[in-house]
Amino acid sequence: MKIFFKHEIKRTDKLTSKELVDLILKHRQIKNIKEFLNPPPPLSISLLDFNPKYKLYLNKVIKL
Repeated sequence: MKIFFKHEIKRTDKLTSKELVDLILKHRQIKNIKEFLNPPPPLSISLLDFNPKYKLYLNKVIKL
């Protein structure tokens, strides 16, 4: 297993907790931070909310 570091935070860096969370989420390429930190309840998500590509994969799984 290889671990790659995208950013190094030193003790001398004066980051607030919000800045640290923003930095981590930015490097994970998360666009909507509010939705990531406060996701909707799973029962409120329907299959129509997913990308069409996932629907194709789901159909393949159902056929198996």
